[in-house]
Amino acid sequence: MEFLFVIALIAVAIAGGVWYYRAYREARTWREVHTVWGAARKNGAVAIYEELKRQGIRVQFKTMGGFDITPSMPSTNASIRVHRDDFVPASKIVLSLTRS
Repeated sequence: MEFLFVIALIAVAIAGGVWYYRAYREARTWREVHTVWGAARKNGAVAIYEELKRQGIRVQFKTMGGFDITPSMPSTNASIRVHRDDFVPASKIVLSLTRS
């Protein structure tokens, strides 16, 4: 019985280590360049994502949250993340698109 408990603890430790390594690696590889809250602003973020992709920048589009109950209290956000090597050109593109 104690042997099975030790095996289960080792399995949990390995699974936790793999999860932590993947989260750490993703956090170091991808940097956030633009975030919006609410479904109404999501279309603008999609346009920025498409422009970054069109210009050959490695980009991810992530959404988090639930449903927006009211426009004044959005509960979803959309995040645009780029590869850390593409961060400077991507931030210039995002800045030019959000200013106009």
